[in-house]
Amino acid sequence: MLSSFVQSYLHSFCLEDKYPNKGEFLGPSPFGDKWCRPNKLRRIRVKLTNTFPSAEYCFKKLDQDGGGSVDRKEMVIGLFALGVWLHPSESAALMEQLDSDGGGEIELEELKEFWDSYIFDGWK
Repeated sequence: MLSSFVQSYLHSFCLEDKYPNKGEFLGPSPFGDKWCRPNKLRRIRVKLTNTFPSAEYCFKKLDQDGGGSVDRKEMVIGLFALGVWLHPSESAALMEQLDSDGGGEIELEELKEFWDSYIFDGWK
């Protein structure tokens, strides 16, 4: 367990991040775990777009049973085949992000939305 001094020092260090040579304030660095989910989603999207030429092709590969939608199990197995292992809470977060209609499965249009509009320089 970290002492309260170490915790407060690390917190202030993260908030006072500067370019070492320019002396410019960068703004707060990520502190805590709020940066984890957006970063994980970004990494998954990059992995998908680097592996598949299009959202349609990706969807076809993930939809293992050909049912026209991708459930959580299909998504997890497909991502694992790409080298992306998700903790159960991470796979739930990904499904929550992708499943915009709340149906419990991802349709092609929902994957396209994630594929085309996910923000890289800011958080969605």
